[in-house]
Amino acid sequence: MLEQTLDRLYSNTYPFASSVKTTAYQAVSEIKDRFSDPNLKELGATSHYQELNASNRYLQPITARPDFLTTSSYSAAQIGSATHLVMQQVDFSRIDEPDYPKNLLQELIDNDLIEKDLAKQVNLSYIESFFNDRVCA
Repeated sequence: MLEQTLDRLYSNTYPFASSVKTTAYQAVSEIKDRFSDPNLKELGATSHYQELNASNRYLQPITARPDFLTTSSYSAAQIGSATHLVMQQVDFSRIDEPDYPKNLLQELIDNDLIEKDLAKQVNLSYIESFFNDRVCA
């Protein structure tokens, strides 16, 4: 009887094994980083929407466009998110090029990463002054 009980206990298969091998919490920025790529020119904008395989993570393709990419009236938060997106994509080896922030913004528009109407709301002079400040120099 003891042998049968031990055999039953040790041969039991846990039904939620995949849950044990994955994290219980994933930060939004961590998921976003999995889908971002610093070199958009080589991979193209569609690389952000492909399903990625990562160990110990459940990742699904991001197919829906965020609201800030599709609305015509933009809130301060949406404009700030777009500004942050531009700043995330800055190539520091090109920061001293004339009109670099403007050209970068156009690249993001061309790659469908930011809507043209929203891009008009991004204040490039703020971005330029941020990167020309002593803190960034």
